[in-house]
Amino acid sequence: MTPRWEQVSEPPPEGAAATMDATLTPHRSLTTRALLLVICAFSAMNVAIATFWALHGAWPVLGFLVLDVALLTWAFNMNNRDGRMFERVRVEAACLSVTRQPARGQAAHWVVGPAWARVERRATAVRIAAGDRAVHVGAFLSPEEREAFATALSRALLKVRR
Repeated sequence: MTPRWEQVSEPPPEGAAATMDATLTPHRSLTTRALLLVICAFSAMNVAIATFWALHGAWPVLGFLVLDVALLTWAFNMNNRDGRMFERVRVEAACLSVTRQPARGQAAHWVVGPAWARVERRATAVRIAAGDRAVHVGAFLSPEEREAFATALSRALLKVRR
């Protein structure tokens, strides 16, 4: 395996048992069912407000409240769509691979020899450097989760090097 990161079209085949196989995903605060309940409650509240104002002759308020529900639904759907992205970090004896799958689009894959990889803790992500290139992972993790991931990755790399 090479001493610097290489971008490849496909992830390496999973051969030997992995020392570490972590899939990192952004935190989602609402399940699909909870999201539906929030939107229904918000819609019911807006129907009550629209009814009140319509009975008092303020019909234009109805259009703004419909727009309000539509924009809230759109924003939550965009948030849920972004929650489908993930990063997978796999450490084997012969290869360290990183796969980044965005919410939409093609996945990107990088590989490097684990003997060359260095784990660096940053304020915004975990930086895995090798040669003159680096891959940043876990930018969406909380600081505590990032620290725990960096520690686990460092241990896995040390174990592979022995």
